[in-house]
Amino acid sequence: MIRPHIFAACDNSYYKLFAAQFIESAEANGHTVQVFCNGEWALDRRAHHAAMRFRILPLILLCHPAVLVLDVDSVVREPIEIEPEFDLGVFPRLDKADEAKRIMGGIFYCTDRAREFALSVAQRLDVADPIQWGDDQLALWRTYEDLRGKFRIKKFTTRTFDWENPTRPRIYTAKGLRKIKPEFIRAA
Repeated sequence: MIRPHIFAACDNSYYKLFAAQFIESAEANGHTVQVFCNGEWALDRRAHHAAMRFRILPLILLCHPAVLVLDVDSVVREPIEIEPEFDLGVFPRLDKADEAKRIMGGIFYCTDRAREFALSVAQRLDVADPIQWGDDQLALWRTYEDLRGKFRIKKFTTRTFDWENPTRPRIYTAKGLRKIKPEFIRAA
């Protein structure tokens, strides 16, 4: 089993609010972890920071052979181990009509064997100007559609990553007002 390096990106406000808990929870479960923060205070640039992690991922893969990209407002509650046969891991939501919602951007696994996939996502984001909310997930979906036959892909479920049920998943991520509720803070 592979215990991947965990990576996230955010602005200063999210870093101050969530990075310490995120880093502590990942390290407590035996993961190396890295959070990229570009120093901006820019809640109005959420889309930019959501995309930044996927723009940086090809470089991270040069140093770490397996990377799990997460939202920084997540808590790792159990070690995340991935079978070595998988090159990628996605959380599909194929029932969504909107292409930008068919692959969740809050969790994405990539190995150096699938660096081509990471580069394609980064290139799609590099030409999106200006970045809009959901462009990261749209780039993931379109790259998945183009390249999925080339890679062995793990499909994550709510057992691994969930935003609704704080007691069940290996990784809990809080959305909206849940971020300030005690169950999110206790989830670590």
